[in-house]
Amino acid sequence: MRLKFRSLHSFLVDDYKKKLIVELVKHCTGKVLDIGCGEKPYYKYVKNNVTEYIGLEHPDTVNNREQIDIFGSADNLPFPENSFDTVMLIQVLEHVEEPQVILNEISRVLKPEGKLIFAVPFIYPEHETPRDFYRYTRFGIKYLTSKAGLSTVSLEPVSGFGTTFIYMLSHYLFNKSKLVYIAFIPLFMLLLLMMLIFERFDKNKNSINRWTWNFIGVFKN
Repeated sequence: MRLKFRSLHSFLVDDYKKKLIVELVKHCTGKVLDIGCGEKPYYKYVKNNVTEYIGLEHPDTVNNREQIDIFGSADNLPFPENSFDTVMLIQVLEHVEEPQVILNEISRVLKPEGKLIFAVPFIYPEHETPRDFYRYTRFGIKYLTSKAGLSTVSLEPVSGFGTTFIYMLSHYLFNKSKLVYIAFIPLFMLLLLMMLIFERFDKNKNSINRWTWNFIGVFKN
């Protein structure tokens, strides 16, 4: 059997997902809409906390269609007002042309006091091209969600400078040459250790100058 080589940056992504799943388990309740659900990777972590879980995908999705419940567009959600206790929007907003329209629609279908579980990249390479349009700062996120009538419960970076730097370097070299990448693995491990130590003492860790490859947040209607 052929083993699949995993890059360092894929491990860092997995660590990010673990943090995100903790947030999902904590905040997902009641009837849930997962916009851009793909293969529903988060369902198994929240199924015991919710009463209903609906996955929505665009009709032109390249994802496996077996787990999708409804096909539709996020800018015109096929649901009446006040339909959901929780909406999940995980790594989706960078791929839509009109993010404000999407957030307005989410606010419409959320019940009063309903919550949006949200994740979006900040420092991250282009992906799923050509449908990759935006990157968001925390201020841009707060502006768009507030304009949609959503208040911020939490909004946190998932990494600091050290992890973000290693992630980007690993991603870049991995896509340039796999052989060169393998040769650099010992250096990567040393750099990773140094950067993780550096990140613990990073004075800008909680400042507005925070380096992160992703933001996660919870917003209330």
